[in-house]
Amino acid sequence: MNKIDVRPMGAHDLDTECEQQMREGFTSTAAMILADAHQYRKTTDTLFVGLEIELPLVTSTFDLSPQNSRDEVIDQFAGRVFSELGAHQIEIINEPPIDLLNDGFGALYELTNSIVSSVLKEVHSRGLQVLRLGCCPLVEIDSVEYTKGDYKYERCPQWHTKHQRRDIAGVIGRTETVRADNAYIVGLMNSVQISVDALNFSDAIDKLNRALMIGPYALAIGANARYIECKDTGICDIRFAGWEMSHDVRSPSEVDSGYPTRIGLPQRYYRSVKDYFEQIKYYPFILDDPISMAHPFDVGLGLCWRDSRLKFFREKRTIAVEFRPISLQPTLWEDVAMMFFFIGRLAWSQYNQESMLPMCLVQANKEQANNHGLNSYLWRQKGGVIEQVSGRDALHDEIDRVVEGMKLLGASYSVIHDMVQVFEQRLIYGSPAEQFATAVQRIENSMSTKKSMGNRRNAIIEAIRELGISVP
Repeated sequence: MNKIDVRPMGAHDLDTECEQQMREGFTSTAAMILADAHQYRKTTDTLFVGLEIELPLVTSTFDLSPQNSRDEVIDQFAGRVFSELGAHQIEIINEPPIDLLNDGFGALYELTNSIVSSVLKEVHSRGLQVLRLGCCPLVEIDSVEYTKGDYKYERCPQWHTKHQRRDIAGVIGRTETVRADNAYIVGLMNSVQISVDALNFSDAIDKLNRALMIGPYALAIGANARYIECKDTGICDIRFAGWEMSHDVRSPSEVDSGYPTRIGLPQRYYRSVKDYFEQIKYYPFILDDPISMAHPFDVGLGLCWRDSRLKFFREKRTIAVEFRPISLQPTLWEDVAMMFFFIGRLAWSQYNQESMLPMCLVQANKEQANNHGLNSYLWRQKGGVIEQVSGRDALHDEIDRVVEGMKLLGASYSVIHDMVQVFEQRLIYGSPAEQFATAVQRIENSMSTKKSMGNRRNAIIEAIRELGISVP
């Protein structure tokens, strides 16, 4: 039975007429999709993927770009470059999607490099540059300008701030702390994401659950968001931690029951596409403008900010799984290498019908990876045994699985070799966040015996230049 029953939003005292209308519209479209499940099928002779990269534009002095300059860049690449929450951010989408099985893995990098290179030339012509960190490290959270002219960028953060939990801690950080109760903190975060075709509904849920399980391993070796407001949080990747805290609108009873926010990992694995829809419709739809009200299904899917999520292309009758936990990397090739990590690891997992790690251990792995990068301790399965080992020991095995998965998909020797080189260097020197922190600390210690925010800012800027993570 594919019927989805409309139910209240539980403990939320936010069930307005608009919310009810949006939920009913979402439910209606979801029911039609479930009824048409037989149409959402594809053969195994293609594997289309689409890459999305969020880039922060900054001035030569590392101030955030004004929106008008950002918009001028976007205007030159209609349909390929888009705005994001931060008025200084752009999102690049590689179009058309690449068929890895027939076009080859190298084609993904070549296509993405072509558009990114063109964008960077346009950025440079306006006296701007791109900062390749998962979090802009020099800016006060309260000073972030959001994109004007797009209702969702005003409504969503302000709604979450207004309805935020009253007992929220409001600060994050292990070494130095920053306030994270301003929902616009997300405007300082930058990621790289990839969407992978699913064969059918069953394959979509299988890929989605495996993506959730794989995410923390990728995060451990790809963490790249440690500094914010010139402070060393001691957390290797604060993207989702800051997002989840600032957008936490759960009621006391939901918190007591362990019900998760709409960000990060779910409470459990998904059982079906119907179950996925059921979980989405529980959360507030928030947007109440005429355009959003006309597209409740798309709004519901778009406001699902899990580490991985489903995307439905209804006009094509296709489904994709979007992998989302990875911060922007130091170079474009490293962006792509991290996406290959996911694709190869997913292929290995499905081919070997890998048993699913209990979600409580996936959650523990994510906390460890977020906080410690490759210095974490991660749960893994090997030889039928679940054990906790050092992050580096776990990633040695994970990389082997990635390579085997890439071979299953026909990746060339040169692509695999170049990808593995990235990971081997990180096993030696740490994740990008750990390498960046090492550089900042060394530079800061050489400046003066008296620490100050001025020294810290200068040390961060010098580390950025030394590591070559501002381009062009």
